[in-house]
Amino acid sequence: MALISLQPTGWEYAELINPSQVEEVEWVSCKHFPTEIHWELLDAGKIPDWNIGRAEHEVQWVSKRTWAFRSVIDLKEVDVKGKRVEIEFESLDTFATVYLVRPRLPASPLGPLDMDASK
Repeated sequence: MALISLQPTGWEYAELINPSQVEEVEWVSCKHFPTEIHWELLDAGKIPDWNIGRAEHEVQWVSKRTWAFRSVIDLKEVDVKGKRVEIEFESLDTFATVYLVRPRLPASPLGPLDMDASK
């Protein structure tokens, strides 16, 4: 099997109050990739730098909320037609859930997540 490495583009993040309403939230473009929600909120001026003084206490709320990241992987039909396509996620959080277009994929354990995307 040939390996083709594709980099997702247009990463965005959002706070999810209700995960079933993912299309109704305000998505914000990420400044970095790879990234983490604290870095994005710091760059957006939403939280202080937790490494300065006692600011760590002011950012505790971030880990108590549900955050989502999304991106686009461009697979042209000619690239995958009639072929088995696997997508590997090299780094996911402990409690990640992955959606491909609309179908829900299994929750991830720590480490890489491989899935057959041709189905």
